[in-house]
Formats: sequence, structure tokens, C-alpha cells
Amino acid sequence: MKARRLIKTAIVHALTFAFMLAGACAEVLTVRPFGYAMHYAVLLAGGSPLASAYYLAASFIADPGLLSFAAAGGTAIAGAAAGVIISACRRIKRKRMWRWIVHTLLQAPLCALLVYFTGGTVLAAGLTALIGTAAGAMMSFAVPLIAGKGLLAPGTLGSAGAGVFCIVLFSGLGSVSPFGFPIAYTVFAFSVPVACKCRSPETGMLLGVLAAAGCSLAGEDPYVFAALAIAALVCRAFCAGARPIPAVALVLGYCAGAYFFAEADPGYTGAAATAAGAALFALLPKRAVKALSSYFRPAGELTDIAAAAGMGRLLPERLVSASEALGEMSALLSSGGGREYAADCVGDALCGVCATCSRGELCGMRENVRALAFDYASGGSALKSAVLGEPCMSGGRMLKLAGEVMREVRGRAEVAERERRNAESYAVRLESLRRLVAKMADELAEDYRFDVFLSEKLRRDLPETGVACGGCLVTAKRRGIALVPRVVTAEEAEKGISRVLGGVRVERLGDAGPVWQAAAFAPAPALDIVYAFASRPKDGNTVSGDGYSVTGFGTTALVSLCDGSGSGRPASRLTQTALSVIEDCCRAGFDAGEGVDTVNSFLASRPGEEFGAMDVIAIDLSSGEADIIKAGTPPTLVVHGDTVTVIGGSSLPVGALETASYSLARRRLMPGDCVVLVSDGVSDVLRDLSASVSASLSSNVRRTAEGILSEAASCGCRDDMSVLVVRIVEAESA
Repeated sequence: MKARRLIKTAIVHALTFAFMLAGACAEVLTVRPFGYAMHYAVLLAGGSPLASAYYLAASFIADPGLLSFAAAGGTAIAGAAAGVIISACRRIKRKRMWRWIVHTLLQAPLCALLVYFTGGTVLAAGLTALIGTAAGAMMSFAVPLIAGKGLLAPGTLGSAGAGVFCIVLFSGLGSVSPFGFPIAYTVFAFSVPVACKCRSPETGMLLGVLAAAGCSLAGEDPYVFAALAIAALVCRAFCAGARPIPAVALVLGYCAGAYFFAEADPGYTGAAATAAGAALFALLPKRAVKALSSYFRPAGELTDIAAAAGMGRLLPERLVSASEALGEMSALLSSGGGREYAADCVGDALCGVCATCSRGELCGMRENVRALAFDYASGGSALKSAVLGEPCMSGGRMLKLAGEVMREVRGRAEVAERERRNAESYAVRLESLRRLVAKMADELAEDYRFDVFLSEKLRRDLPETGVACGGCLVTAKRRGIALVPRVVTAEEAEKGISRVLGGVRVERLGDAGPVWQAAAFAPAPALDIVYAFASRPKDGNTVSGDGYSVTGFGTTALVSLCDGSGSGRPASRLTQTALSVIEDCCRAGFDAGEGVDTVNSFLASRPGEEFGAMDVIAIDLSSGEADIIKAGTPPTLVVHGDTVTVIGGSSLPVGALETASYSLARRRLMPGDCVVLVSDGVSDVLRDLSASVSASLSSNVRRTAEGILSEAASCGCRDDMSVLVVRIVEAESA
């Protein structure tokens, strides 16, 4: 961290010195004031006093001599004095307008006097003070440089500030040509396509034209402006292509302009310098382009993303803390439960009887009363044998009292056991909730890592598909939110976003004001499912006790088949309740196994014997991975080509025990695979279920389900019969 901070500080100071040198190298009268303006702007923007020292050194390098050093020194002194005044007055330090006034009163008159006394005319002195003050004030509100405190993104530049900055920078760079190599052309050929790609094509073109004006102003050559302006326009025309395309177009545009305007100078040297800058842009790593895109992001979007990223860091921390607290609660509840007090209670009662016995110490039972009480509480007969074998006058009273105490203790034990069951049930639910909260924290931490490059691409390109965009945030996994007009439907938004980012699915539309609505989208899964359900009630009933559910949550498809205990309407109500509970659990974010645990706890806590055989399959439509959960159901058949795989499972249904007992199998399903679920009414009458499925299998899932059911029903419907057939298919492209 310290090394990164030192590197960042070094870059800031190096750029500050470079800007000072560029401004100081402008020797033409109409450009020279910008040297003062650059220094003025840096100080007004809240920069370090080191900026004055940089300006002093840069001026001496650009024009060695006592007079130049004196002029720059006076300017530096004025800036330092203004900095001292600003630091001493808190009100001035807070308000940028006060800083501007203080600097103007101190620096502008001194600049004019120094220029006049160092050989300049009155007109030159006045122009220096006037232009320097105006340009410095403008840039102080726009130039993305705060020396000693870091760099602000150029996205904070307004249009006017960006234009002035380009003119100042390139007018200074135009005077710097080591070994006859025009540095300004290289910087121009690199920065124009960067601005087109990372900000917007129009902004890149405008800044390119203004930079060309700065280069022309430095050399007093209008043909240079024409050639570079043509290069910027050509780059704008081809900026939508891959990175090498606008770079090559810019070089060709410059060469065409230089050839057309024969007086353009330099000729081949300028082409070589332009090609060097374009090549540098074309060879930039993708990571560097993303960093530049973040650096050049407009101020409003930069603020929004910073706020979202801050919330993304905060929410996972709070959720993790909440999950830890829930973990402690679940551990506390799990450690509770009923205790066995029978032995102690019976022992206390018997000791009380012995204490009032008339035989006192002569009785041999007093020494063994605790052991006898423990044996009696455990269901033994040692106490009865001891009373009958020992001439104990209080034996009958002891047996009667022990029986009463045991009945009372058993009542307490039953209450304690119920409390223990409730505690364990709550502990299981809280543990599931804790895991869910931790999972949400991880997902939030990942989802809030927004990809600046993709966000900017969607914001820029979505209107070209016919869907206006009021702002967007996109993660590297192509999940995010886009503001689209309220008149746009989910299908239209999905189609437009997919054309920009690739296949996505709009999961929901939310109200975002009178004009906009928020479209939440995620990558479209590669797979989909088609299914069919066929059922027939037990002979004599009009309602089947079997039921099914097929629903989707994001990229997960949940398939469930439940056979409630009994038949008719009571079994149907039980089945629908169990299916509804597991759907709600999965919709809330729990996995399928935790949903089955919840259903088991619900059924086990109800009075009477209510249970249900349940098949649950959770299919990840992105990868095809499927979790197949079986609890008391017949085998599940997975058909892949000509191969039929039988998946067996647990023999106990949900609700039969306090703790869920189910089997879990994981399979990877491919397009064309078929999964067949049946109830016990079908499996009991079909001796070879695999052969029946193979014989009924067809490309139509409805025919497959009805074929299996018809074969089973031909033997008589002695129980409810149900068949659910699910086929994996490739998803349709958006």
C-alpha cells in the first residue's frame, strides 16, 4: 500500500512538472500567458506549493536567464503568499471562489509588473495578466490535477475546461521537439483515439480539433491544424471498430491531410510521430484500456459508481456480521434441550421418606437409596425387591411416592422433549438462514465489482439499438441494471441489451421515476427445459394426492414431484402445501436441500402422522449441473441417448422423522437428456420401469408422459399415479 501511494505521488509530481514545462516553453506572445495560467490553475485547484517550485524550474529551463528567472520567481512568490493566506483562513480554504479572489488580487498585478519590468511592453504585460488570470480561473475549476493529493479523473472536466486544457497542453508541447521529433504529434495520435473510446466519439473528435488548434498556435502554422483536424475526424469515423482500426485511420488521415496541404511541416517526421502514438494506443493491453475508461468517466457516473461500490463494500460486511450472530444463536439453540431429572427427583423423594422413618439408622436402605432411585428411574425393579426383602415400615409409602414422582417427571420430560425438538428445528432453520446470508454477502461483494468498460459500452451503444439509456451499471459477469424508458417492454430491453453485451435475460422491470424504469438483467442461460405432467387419481377418487411444481429462479430450474400420505383431498392439500413451502424457500435463496429440510420440519411439527414422498431436482441452466434429491420416492430415470440411468434414493419420506433423511445425487445434463419422475402408484405396477420408459420415449414429452401413464393404468389404478417428464434443450438466443 505504501509503495503504491509513493508511486502515485511520484506520478502526480512528474505530471505537474511536465505541465509547467509545457506552459513555460510557449514563447509566442499569445500563448506565453498560458504558462502563468497553468501555474495559477494548479494553485487555485488546491495544489501543493511545490507547484510554484516546479514552475520556477520549468521557466528557467525553457528560457535560461536572470530576467526569466525573476519573472517566474515573482509569480511563484505570489502563489506561495496566496497559499499561506488561504491556509490561514478556513473560510477561504473551503470556498473556491474566495481562493480565486485572493489569487487574482495577489498574482495578476504582480504578473503584469514583472512582465513589464523584464522587457515586455505594457500591452504584453496586460495581456499576460488578463489571459493568464482568465485561463487559470477556468482551468482551476476543470483541470484534473491536484498536486500532492492525487489525480482527479478527466471526467470532471466540463466542455470548456477540456477545450482550454487541450489548447494549453498542445500549445506547449508543440514547442518541444527533441532531435526534431514532434512530441505533440505522438501525444495527439495516442490521446484522440483514447478519448473516442473511453469518453465518447464526439468528445474525442472535439478535443482532437482543439488539440490541433493548440499545435498550430505554437508553430503559427495553419496547415498543421488542417492536417491534424482531418486526422481527428477520420479517427471519429472509424472509432466503432477494433482498437487498431481507429489508430490506422488516424495515421492515414494525417498523411492524407499533410499530402493535400503540401506546406504542412513536418512531413515524414510528423507521419512517423503520429504512427508512434497510434501504435502505442493499438498495443495497449485490455486492462489498461479499462483503467483509462474508468479514468475518463464523466463526473456524474463516476459519483454513482463510487457510491454503489461503497455500498457494495459495506453491505457484505454487515451481512457477514449478521450471519455470524445468527451462527451463535443457532449454536446456542442446538446445545439446548430436555434433561433427564428423574433419578434426582426420585432420590430426593425417597431420602425424605427415609429421614422420617422410625427405624432411622437401623434401616439398610438409607445407604443405597440413591442407587435404587436411579435404577427405578431407568425402569428397573431393584427398589421393589429391596422394599420386599428389607423389613421396611415405609416401603409402601416409598413405592407410591416414587410412582407419583416418576409420573410428574415423565410429564416434565415430555415438555422438555418438545422444547428440545422446537429448539433443534429453529436451530436448523437459523443455520440455513446463516448460510443464505453468507452466500448473499459473497454475491453482493462480487456483484458490486462493476466493470467500467462494459458499463460505458452499454451506455454508449444501447441508444443505437433503438432503446434510450439513462445510465447503467454492469459487472464483469454481465449482470447489472440499465435505466430504460417506461414505454419499453422487457422483450425490447432484452433484445437491445443482448445486441450490445451478448445474450442476456431481463429478469424484472422496476419503477425508477416518471420517465425511467430499471431493467435488471443477467446472462441468458445456455439451456432450457420442456416438461409434461400426466396424472390419474386412485379408483374411486376425483382428486389425486400427487402434485408437481416446475418453476425458475434466475438461472436455476426447480422441478418437484410430491406424493402426500393418503389419497383424495387431504393428501392433495398436504402435497400442495409441501410444494409451496419448497418453492418459497428456493425463491428466498435457499438451496433445494435446505428447502427439503424446511418441509420436513414443517410436517414433523404438525399433529398426527403427515408425511410425503418427494422428488426435487435443481438444474443450473448455465452449466447443466443438476442436484437430484429423493426422499421416499421410486427411482428416477435419466435418459441420455440410448442409455437409461436409474437413480435410487432414500426410503423414508419427508416428515417421517424429526431430521430429514434424503439422498442427493449430482448429474451433468446435456441438451437432449430426459429425466422421468414417477410416483409409487406407477412404479408398483410396472415391473420393468426402464423398459417402459424406453418404449414410450419420444421427442414429444407429452406423448412420453401419457404413454408411461397409460401402460401403468392398464393394470388398474389402485393408487394415485403421476408421471413428470423433463427434457433439456438448448435455449433460444435473444
